[in-house]
Amino acid sequence: MSFLLRTGFVLCLGLAACKAVDVVGDTPIVCDQDDWALCEGFDGSGRAPFEPALYGIDFHVHSAATLTGISCETSGDCTPYVEDGALFLNSEDSGYGMAVMRMERPFDFSGREGRIHYRSDLKGQPRMLQVMYLSPTLSNTLPDLRISEAIDAGPALSVTYYGGNGQPFAVIRWQDGAPAQTLLVQGDLGITRGNLYDVDIFVTRTSARVLIDGESVFDAALDDLGFDRGYVYFAQVANDPAKDGFVGDEVNRIIWDELAFDGPLLPRNSLTPADKQDVLFRAWDAAACTVRGVSAQGPFTPPVLLFDTWRVRLDREAPEVLVSDISCTRYEMVTPHSGDALIGDIHVVTQ
Repeated sequence: MSFLLRTGFVLCLGLAACKAVDVVGDTPIVCDQDDWALCEGFDGSGRAPFEPALYGIDFHVHSAATLTGISCETSGDCTPYVEDGALFLNSEDSGYGMAVMRMERPFDFSGREGRIHYRSDLKGQPRMLQVMYLSPTLSNTLPDLRISEAIDAGPALSVTYYGGNGQPFAVIRWQDGAPAQTLLVQGDLGITRGNLYDVDIFVTRTSARVLIDGESVFDAALDDLGFDRGYVYFAQVANDPAKDGFVGDEVNRIIWDELAFDGPLLPRNSLTPADKQDVLFRAWDAAACTVRGVSAQGPFTPPVLLFDTWRVRLDREAPEVLVSDISCTRYEMVTPHSGDALIGDIHVVTQ
């Protein structure tokens, strides 16, 4: 974040002594100072469209109730952009939507404590959640964190910032379509709107630690995650923030910067075998789906979202998958929006 103006003032976390914190600053430059396997600082000056492929990021923005698009009735425009060395996202302000970034190179913490990092203004609030989600499963949707049910079977680990006082964030281990272990952080972290904060998440198969601006706010043992190599997702999940008075772009657009993790640098999309392709698609209220007769993996039943992600692994040389190749059976409990296709948003992942 080299080009943003810097302002400083004193912040008391309640967990440590008062200290100076940058509001929007140019230090520390995490990507230049640490030995990362991957670190994206969105360097540059001025404002430009966000082109995820330039940063090794697989990016999806969508609503739960529509196949494409999100609703920004109070913000006017949810378009993501990069400006002066930071990424700005608004996942929705008047509906249930999400912006999901998957770092295309997997994170490997086998036999060690791995470190994941990001910097943000932590604008999370009960209707706009900020999430670090770690899983070997490919997806472009995330768990419905409002009601603690998983989209995918897992396994996964999530660190979700809710904001506010009381329970500002949660660490959840996911397995078999449900939260297998939920650990809530109690108390006020003293987050002040307008500041930027460095968040560090340290993970082993059986433990997790969270630091904010270098101060420990969580440290606990976990049951075995069941994996030690997975994709790091950074995401925002919105549940109609306008209902709680969070109206407009300024309160719903969140800064993301210095997305990083350590360890070995693995090849792009390397959890997909070199001779295979993973095909993702979204289907409305589906109970089961097949692609050319091959069963696809989807959410545990019943689905939490209406347009959920399904996936199937095919030979790399298999023909392009079309909507006509996909067949799904529905619960038929919910009527889709008029004119919406029931299956679409096909996405192929290969090494």
